Amino acid sequence: MSPYFKEYRNKIKELKKRQNKRIYMFLIFISLLLFAGWIILYNVSYYRALNTLNKNRIDSYQVLKKMSADTIQKNNKKKAHFKKTNKQEKTNTNVTNIFEHDTKRTNSKITNAIVGEIKVPKLKIDIPILVDDQPQNLRFGAGQMHDAKMGEKNNYALAGHNNQPLSKKDLFSPLTNIQKNYRIYVTDFNKVYVYKVYNKKVVPNTDIAILENHNFKEITLMACYDQAATKRIVATGKMIDEFDYK
Repeated sequence: MSPYFKEYRNKIKELKKRQNKRIYMFLIFISLLLFAGWIILYNVSYYRALNTLNKNRIDSYQVLKKMSADTIQKNNKKKAHFKKTNKQEKTNTNVTNIFEHDTKRTNSKITNAIVGEIKVPKLKIDIPILVDDQPQNLRFGAGQMHDAKMGEKNNYALAGHNNQPLSKKDLFSPLTNIQKNYRIYVTDFNKVYVYKVYNKKVVPNTDIAILENHNFKEITLMACYDQAATKRIVATGKMIDEFDYK
């Protein structure tokens, strides 16, 4: 083989190496660019959803504080539309859709759906109770799961959203941290009913036994436990006191 041919072949190899290196660098650059774009879009969606959560919380709290006992009693007499609990719930993972802010609904229809208030001081939960557990209501507070009334000899069941990891303090997000002996306060603006937590567990989302009546004054709080919504965190409490709302 002539020296000129060898030199030519070596130059070709060197050129290919340089070309491959440029291609690799270009691919790495494109990958980094796409990753950075994804991070930006995710953060925009995250903060948009978080801002919507905050608006919903502030609006519903302001509406709640303007409610009168008469309005609450009228709302309690309205027909509720409870979700079926014996079928697996379909989960929408698009947080920007789930928490879409609707000022008109907050200021009008939500006012007509509020039937009380729930507080769990240890968890800093203080949100409205709404007439049923329809999705539009659960964006603003805890929804009643069936016809049982607070303070009566039944299982008063409330459902709420767990917005973790988006937020650890909105709605029923803190429920994962509830402990035995914590106090739960619910009111219809006429009476305040106090329950003491005696049990906490995680159940499949198809478990409807949690709604059973045990023939004593009881409350059940429920929220999603995982992001896939295949499990529920459930806390149950027994009524220990009641007094007039002041």
